[in-house]
Amino acid sequence: KGTVALCRCFKSSQFPLCDGSHNKHNQETGDNAGPLLVKHVSGDNATAKASGAKSSDEKSTEKKSSDGKDGDLKEISLSEVAKHNTMEDFWSVIHGKVYDLTEFLPEHPGGSAIIKPYGGKVADEGFDPIHPESIIGENMPKVKLLGKVPEGELKEQASESETKEVERPPLSEVLSLYDMEKVAQAVMKPSSWGYYFTGERDEYTKTGNVLAFRQIKLVPRVMVDVSNVDTGTTMLGYKSSFPLYISASAKGGLSMCQDAEVALSQAAHKYGVIQMAPHLGTKTLKDIADARGEDQVHFLQLYCEKDRSAAKETIKHATELGYKALFVTVDSAGIGKRETDLRYTPGGSAPRSKSTQRRWADDMTWDDIPFFRENTDMKICLKGIQSAEDAVLAYKAGVDGIVVSNHGGRNCDTARPSLEVLVEVMHALRAAKYDDSRFEVYLDGGVHRGGDIFKALAIGARAVGIGKAALLGMSAYGQEGVEKTLDILRDEFESTMQFMGCPSLKDISRSHIRGFERLQNEPAWNYTSRDHLLPLKMPDERK
Repeated sequence: KGTVALCRCFKSSQFPLCDGSHNKHNQETGDNAGPLLVKHVSGDNATAKASGAKSSDEKSTEKKSSDGKDGDLKEISLSEVAKHNTMEDFWSVIHGKVYDLTEFLPEHPGGSAIIKPYGGKVADEGFDPIHPESIIGENMPKVKLLGKVPEGELKEQASESETKEVERPPLSEVLSLYDMEKVAQAVMKPSSWGYYFTGERDEYTKTGNVLAFRQIKLVPRVMVDVSNVDTGTTMLGYKSSFPLYISASAKGGLSMCQDAEVALSQAAHKYGVIQMAPHLGTKTLKDIADARGEDQVHFLQLYCEKDRSAAKETIKHATELGYKALFVTVDSAGIGKRETDLRYTPGGSAPRSKSTQRRWADDMTWDDIPFFRENTDMKICLKGIQSAEDAVLAYKAGVDGIVVSNHGGRNCDTARPSLEVLVEVMHALRAAKYDDSRFEVYLDGGVHRGGDIFKALAIGARAVGIGKAALLGMSAYGQEGVEKTLDILRDEFESTMQFMGCPSLKDISRSHIRGFERLQNEPAWNYTSRDHLLPLKMPDERK
């Protein structure tokens, strides 16, 4: 009651309300889409009636008529439910009612593994974020209603599970992105933090992305007038107040910021930088476009699908919505094994997971470049270049740019840090006599300081992207946290330019750095500890 289920698969006949169409969509595509549930919204019944859908009260009435009145249901204790926790005998409690899901498990669109932790337990936490209650009736008789949990037991469990809200320090006390990460970890659900912060396997590449920047030393220059530093630049011809953009990251809603990617967009607009909207965001491309500020520019990140017609529709939709550039992710032919995320969420919580793998293109080649050109007049860049050879091939293929990126160390562990690859890429492109007026090079991965931006530009990048840093800022303080993140990086970058004697970006060169040539010959990581990873708990540790 008081909950509105909003469609996220775009198939609902009652859009924007969910009508359960995502079940068929998930079965046909291998996706794991579900509705966005908004709880305790005043006036939800009126909103539903205005759209032609049934109100929550009406649905509740229908539910009782199909399932039987609550008072008629047999009472089943939580201790009894707990006995039925195997794949052959699987009960769960959803909104106080006990269901036998044994026959349904093999048919769950997201796979049975993601439901397994809720065997013999209350499953509201996993159910509510992605499902409306009506989905239960739609999957009967394979989902069997057995009874209800005594109200007193439910209240007792709810009391035990209540968590005290974490008091955050004043935003003014946050001095760095490391501070922001600490606050975000303290306030986020562990599973959400695990998804945002995890890397692939042992996380060497993720950690190496950061350490590579520390191996490069700056060479300050003095006696230069830097009283008026200009940090402005352009990306693919569009203005940016400084050489940074908010990169695409999926599932912004895990930040618990209601506006999710829209909040990122609004922060980007306030600071005059570009947002690259994610293909698999919580908010739709239209949501982001509708909130676009005056003269604001958005780029789009795309995961190409095996069904090229589906990719074509996404590209067409983004073009119509006014997105200015298409960044095609090319580093995700496989599915990264992100163990921290997997530890919290069996099967993984990433939109691109084993259960949805068949949807995504693992057959993309250089022959697909004309396909993208034919279907949009947007600028086209390839995101996820990790070698000099591929950088040169991208240039020869006629795309407008590349992002040197290893997916934040989330896809292929022990792949080289982005900054190390950037050195190699710039050597190769210059040897190929590339035209930097028609082909731009960007970098993401590991940027934590304004000095990191300077180092990337000195090697040859035009701008850098931040994804996780923006999400963690949003998780910690909402849109204000994103703005604080941008403010920290902009101020640090400007002061670095002053120390380096560079009043404008054109003054930045390799003469301002040392050690970058040695990146390929020195280890990017010098540790073997796994202490930073979430370990497996032995049975006696789980008690």
